[in-house]
Amino acid sequence: MKNLSNTNRGYALVVVLGFVAVLSVLLSAVMLYSSTQIRIARKQGEMEGALYVAQAGAERAAAYVANGGDGPWSSGGTNGPGTYVVAIIPSASISESPRTISGWINLHPNGQPGQGGNDFALRLPDGTMIDHFDLNHDTQDYLGPASWVHFRAGGSGQQIGLLVDGVSYPLQHRYTYEIFAGSMHVNLYNDNRNPQGKAVGKWCLAIATSCASLIVTD
Repeated sequence: MKNLSNTNRGYALVVVLGFVAVLSVLLSAVMLYSSTQIRIARKQGEMEGALYVAQAGAERAAAYVANGGDGPWSSGGTNGPGTYVVAIIPSASISESPRTISGWINLHPNGQPGQGGNDFALRLPDGTMIDHFDLNHDTQDYLGPASWVHFRAGGSGQQIGLLVDGVSYPLQHRYTYEIFAGSMHVNLYNDNRNPQGKAVGKWCLAIATSCASLIVTD
């Protein structure tokens, strides 16, 4: 009888372990399903949010045109958790797209940061703007992504330092240039800082993007 009792206990233990294994598998499946559904719902929410952000940008551009606005023009803003950059580009001034653009731009060749004369504006993906008034002695370098840059090359004559589609692209001081890109990496830096870290040299902008539109205007 004792052996039979031990045998029954063994069977019961095996059955319990079997139930535990089955429940573990079912619980894992339920957790995986729930996790998948949460990711799907989050992705749908992000797509809907992106659509609302894009619509806000399109509506802002449409309102600008309806009020008599002309291009080239760009603006940006936020809508909920997202940000947008919208641009109106005259077809006569836009370059063939996409363009690969790399190299550097001399913004203040005369070593006078923040003292006007050089038209410059940089928009970051979150909508933050940096312009030539921000380029003072206390400004730190910026290294990171950007969505738009507007500039007039510093100096007179031509400035050589930019490559477009791998070919040297001389910049002329009398023109203004705009670069739009969904993915653009820039390095805004001062080429000379004193021991206290103050910017006392020339401000330069290095650009790298493989899919951009380039606008040149008088």
